[in-house]
Amino acid sequence: MRRILVVDDSSTMRALYKQLLSHMKNTALHFARDGREGLEMAATVEPHLMFLDINMPEMNGLEVLGELSRSGALAKFPVVLVTTEGTPKDVERGLTGGASAYLKKPFKLNEVREVVERLAPITESVTMRVTPEGAPRVESGSAR
Repeated sequence: MRRILVVDDSSTMRALYKQLLSHMKNTALHFARDGREGLEMAATVEPHLMFLDINMPEMNGLEVLGELSRSGALAKFPVVLVTTEGTPKDVERGLTGGASAYLKKPFKLNEVREVVERLAPITESVTMRVTPEGAPRVESGSAR
């Protein structure tokens, strides 16, 4: 099953990601509210892909990206930086820092799904159901 970690301090943005990505087959979503929580979750969840907001209090996305780079985690999973800032300098700073892609808010559903399919494709068939509590449950098979 493909695991996606979304790190964003905005509850509205986390809800939007949930709405956009929860319908993708074979995908488990995990959410962190800030950079520190995102780093901790990345170590335990072992995501196949991370969406990382840049503008967050406490520890911003570029600081998280730097820590992931220093720890070697960037070799394990791609990171998509997401922000309202989209100048060429911002894009360059993120990509040279190790990000695999850059999305500018507001983004479109097809942009997010294309990034997921390109950077974290499913390699085997899995049937996933969502329990009433909202937790994913694997029915059969495995992926990635």
